Parts: sequence; structure tokens; C-alpha cells
Amino acid sequence: MELKSFKSALNVLCSLGLRTCVLSGGEPLLYGKEKIRDIIETYSNNHDIRFSMITTLAIDNIELVRYIASSLERVHTSVDVCTEEQYKYVRGNSNWSVVKSNIQEVSRIRNILGKDKIRLSCTVSNMNYQTVYDVYEFAKHNNCTIKFYNVHTWNELELNNEQLNELKNEYVRIADDEVKNNLTISNAKDLFFEMEHGTIKDYALFVDKCYLPLHHCSIDSNGDIYPCCVLLDDNGDYAGQSEECSYGNIINKSESEIYNMFVKRFNCTHKNYKGCNNCQQRYGGLLEELEKIHSVKQKPLIWV
Repeated sequence: MELKSFKSALNVLCSLGLRTCVLSGGEPLLYGKEKIRDIIETYSNNHDIRFSMITTLAIDNIELVRYIASSLERVHTSVDVCTEEQYKYVRGNSNWSVVKSNIQEVSRIRNILGKDKIRLSCTVSNMNYQTVYDVYEFAKHNNCTIKFYNVHTWNELELNNEQLNELKNEYVRIADDEVKNNLTISNAKDLFFEMEHGTIKDYALFVDKCYLPLHHCSIDSNGDIYPCCVLLDDNGDYAGQSEECSYGNIINKSESEIYNMFVKRFNCTHKNYKGCNNCQQRYGGLLEELEKIHSVKQKPLIWV
């Protein structure tokens, strides 16, 4: 996405009360240090926006890595495996040594500055389910937190029953180790519970209005605006739901046009979109959290 349209959208969102912006992708680091610094410092200084980033950290640019480590509110990166051989098998490239070094550098800097730990995200599929404990160990020894996500939209990567049972045992190992070492750095215990018992409540059955569109939006690399990021599939796409879910596009639009697009979000309800019907099953408790957000009038969030 070119910066002019992005800044126009940010200007409009700031006028609507924007407080937090998550830069994601694709790979946001490909913008380069100067453009990223321009965005962060302009809107942090003039509008008090807190920026976070979702990045692969697969970039050989130590100055840029150190800048985001020190300047961002939060840093999230994806780590599905943690050896060079496994990384090439899952990701199709040999960037693990660069990614590992960057994670360690970001963690080191954020620890010195007293900032939130870097958060690792691990999508668990039939390609890497046997290595989740190794990823947890990597997170633990590098002062990171780790969140596991069981694959849910790539049928060819879903685990069979035998593999799911093995994965449950790995989550139990992780949860036991956290108890033993007085740690709370993963969601392994919660995932095990959900796999065993399912989610406790189905809020989608009785919550008529999802408040996420009022506090949050997602703008993809094409400039399309969506009411949330929950409908993303495992590949970060909207799985053919673009026409159904998008309520505008910011590319080459004036700020007044963009403003009118965001006004539409007040008409969004989760029952309007078929993807929303699975929200509770996929992200247990999201609608409950949205009720809490609404009750305290939390300021909006945007993902781009």
C-alpha cells in the first residue's frame, strides 16, 4: 500500500479517536526504516497513537530491527518451528538464522527498556505439531511469550485424530512446565481445555450486536476496509468474502470519502456475515471481550 492513502486513512481515524495501530502485512518491514519512522513518529508525536507490529523479522537489517524493538508498543512475530531444517520444510526458505538472531535482539532491547515481551505466534498444523514444545522452550529461553493457534482453514494441513491427541499431550507438557517454573507465557492450557471440552459459552447465540466494528477495523494491502481481522484465514486472507465483508477502499480517496466509509461501520452486526457465525468457535470468548470493551468505552484499534 502506498503511504499517501495510508496516511489519509490515519488522519481520518485519528479524528474518530484512534489510539492504537497495528502494522502488519505482508511484511511491514519492507517499507524500510525511514518510512516506518515517518509513520510512527508523526502520529505518535502529533496524535499520541501507540503502534505495534506483526512481522516475520526475516530481514537482514539490524538498524531497522533495533528501531522497532525500541519504538513500538508491542512486537509480534510468527515462529512455527525453531531449527533451520524445520523452518525450510515449513516456510520454504532458509531464513531461520536471521529470524532467530532478530528475535533475540528485539527481546534483549525490550528487556533493557522494560517494554512488553516480544510475542511469538505459532500456527500448529500436521507439519509442525510435534515441535510445539520446542517452540515453547525457545520462547521461554529468549524471554518471549508464545501463543499457539490450531490451523482451522487449510483442510490439507489439519490434524487427524491421532495427531490431535499427540498435540494435546504436548500442550499438557507445556502447561505442566509453566506451573513448575511459575510461568504464564503461553495459551497451551486454554487450548487443551478447548480441545477437550469445547468453548464454555456460545455468545453468538444471544449477542445481537458485535461491537468490534465500532472499535476496530482492518485495512489490507489492497486498501480494502474490513470490520475486523477475525475473518482472516490461516494465510491472512479473507477467503473469498471480500465483497460480503468489505465496506470501502482507501486507495486514491479523499479524506472526506474515507470518513464516509468508516461511518458505515456503525451498521455492521455479526449476524450480517456468514464468517461471523463461527467467531466464537474459532476465537473463544471474543464477543465477551467485546462486551467488556464496550462497557469501558475503549478507544478504537486499527490493523493495516
